Amino acid sequence: MNSLSDILTTSWLFHQLYSRKIGKAASCHDISKTEADILLFLQNNPGFDTAKDIVNIRGIAKSYVSKSIDILANKNFLITSPDSKDRRVTHLQLTKEAEAALIDLKEAQEEVFTLITRNISEERKNEVRLAFRQIAANIKEEL
Repeated sequence: MNSLSDILTTSWLFHQLYSRKIGKAASCHDISKTEADILLFLQNNPGFDTAKDIVNIRGIAKSYVSKSIDILANKNFLITSPDSKDRRVTHLQLTKEAEAALIDLKEAQEEVFTLITRNISEERKNEVRLAFRQIAANIKEEL
């Protein structure tokens, strides 16, 4: 296998594992994986609290984000409030009702990280982290 093939295979395998673990945790709280991704995004990225932020940073389709926000708001997992300066912008805020789901979702994320970094030293983990940051920067520069 060549380097590109290794990267593509690893990316696909990671996606499969992550989707399975997050999907399982999400289903325990009667939410979809996209809804779980939105909750995790809001918790993990303070200061980024709009649908546009989610679309731009996570790359989730606008239609899925909009529909998922409506569902999460109806389940009282988040509240929406208009921006004081621009009524077209809506801010999203997590509620106490989302806490139990977020605990399980964070545990699933941590489980994935533990699984994929098993038998890798802290030094190697840091090297990989730095390499991925550079890879992401290179990709963003080309997009």
